[in-house]
Amino acid sequence: MPKSLIQQVFPNHWQELLGAHDYLGVELHWHEASDSDELSVLGAYLFLVAVLAVVVASRLLPLPS
Repeated sequence: MPKSLIQQVFPNHWQELLGAHDYLGVELHWHEASDSDELSVLGAYLFLVAVLAVVVASRLLPLPS
């Protein structure tokens, strides 16, 4: 089975991001993730990374006066 977008980008954490949990080898999904769900998760993650980068940059760089 081909890997999904989340599996390719986050190979170790895709299950947690999509709400899938592994109990005793049985994988339980809250919902079956479609490509649009994966893109939404990826978009939200990238948005948070961008906000964090702006906050860090604003703390490190002096403000022009």
